[in-house]
Amino acid sequence: MIDMTSPDWLQSLIPFNDVLDVLGIYPCYETLIPQLILLMITLMIFVMQGWKKANNKDSRKTAGVLAIVMGGLGIHQFYLGRYGKGLLCVAFCWTGIPLFIGIAEGIHYLTQTDEEFTAELAWKPQKKKANEKAPVKA
Repeated sequence: MIDMTSPDWLQSLIPFNDVLDVLGIYPCYETLIPQLILLMITLMIFVMQGWKKANNKDSRKTAGVLAIVMGGLGIHQFYLGRYGKGLLCVAFCWTGIPLFIGIAEGIHYLTQTDEEFTAELAWKPQKKKANEKAPVKA
């Protein structure tokens, strides 16, 4: 069996008891960290649904500031409606890589013009590959 990692400070914060046992909340890293990550994802999606789609002039500045300040959690990706990238940032936030990417993206957003920012966020249809044939009409 694998032993659980349960430091004393965490046991004093979240004690073992019947109520928390029913909820599945235990003072050990192996269960608490995934639960906290899922809670953060749920809260981010819920909050970001209320924010309007980035289409006004202030959205570039807001996305840039969010990327610099909270880019490690992918808040700017949720703000821009890129939920998949936001979830990737949350999943890998413990590595520190999304933090550096967020800072770089924030600087990029703040140095762009509004037109460049809008063009970058615009949906672009995918091009067909050269070896794909057009469907034959009967």
